Amino acid sequence: METCALLIPIILLFIDKNKTNIKQKKNISFLLIVVFLFLFMYSTFREYFLPRDMIGADYYSYQFWFDNLYKIKTINNIGFNLLILFVKLFSEKYVIFLAVVSLIMLFNFFKFAIDNSSDYRYSIFIFITFGLLSLTFNGIRQSLACSIWLLGFKYLSQDKGFIKYCLFTFLATLIHSSAIALIILYPIMKTNCKLRYRILVLVVLAVIFKSDFVIRYILNKFSTIDNTYLHRYYGTKNISQSNLVVFGIAIIVLIATLINIKKYDINQKSRNVKINYLLLTAFVGFIAPYHLIYSRMLFYFMPSIMLSVPEVLLLYDKDLSMIIKYFATVLFLTMYFV
Repeated sequence: METCALLIPIILLFIDKNKTNIKQKKNISFLLIVVFLFLFMYSTFREYFLPRDMIGADYYSYQFWFDNLYKIKTINNIGFNLLILFVKLFSEKYVIFLAVVSLIMLFNFFKFAIDNSSDYRYSIFIFITFGLLSLTFNGIRQSLACSIWLLGFKYLSQDKGFIKYCLFTFLATLIHSSAIALIILYPIMKTNCKLRYRILVLVVLAVIFKSDFVIRYILNKFSTIDNTYLHRYYGTKNISQSNLVVFGIAIIVLIATLINIKKYDINQKSRNVKINYLLLTAFVGFIAPYHLIYSRMLFYFMPSIMLSVPEVLLLYDKDLSMIIKYFATVLFLTMYFV
């Protein structure tokens, strides 16, 4: 039923003829609003029509959190707890809380696509089929934190965007403590050294980050913010190889970009940030199977695919671009159905 239901917004995205250039981003079509409302209803009321194993692994854990907030004594999730308290001012029903969370997350992901993508309709199609929508059903807090952080993404390409970027990262950290690590991405995302040097550095780091010493060091640092990290994540290896799918997609998109890199105009600040984001996605996707902490962090990087695929389509002539788009669409639909 899930597959059939989500085909509706996918079809609407493809029949929407509204222009999608970033410069015309304020011209939001009626069909896009319909897609948003459909996904909002789908996300909010998923318990009532989806199988139990598809509504999210932590669905009932968060329901317990919502119902028993007064028993949870921690300041690490103060933003999430405040959001629960805000909802409880109006209703004690968990479904209302889900509605608020779904509204915030979907709005933020749509805003991210509209503000940063050269084809936001296709970016939203990727959001649905690449698994990002399904992932928001599982780790609700991290998904919410990621969506808030993405609002600050556009400031990475601005000369004086550091304060605004930090603000959104801080707000995300109030929801999920792992978002604090995203602060260090600011100088990394903005680096404009030669592309081959960036790739070489990431290859070396990939080897380093696989070591137990580095993993232990990272967990110790996170534990100073959230003391549950060390006992929850230390020693949790042999994670599902499905994370390598993200690595594979990122590598394919990266190769397609590098083939025609002369047309990419890497000196353009926004495009430079996007390709750095894609490189980091490939990096984290590669190391993700080696430890659960890396696997959890991968969610913050997956949205890069939403931006990178539309950028690739701009690098080739119309006929070749249509062929690439066709194969990309088939690939994402295949992952969605499988």
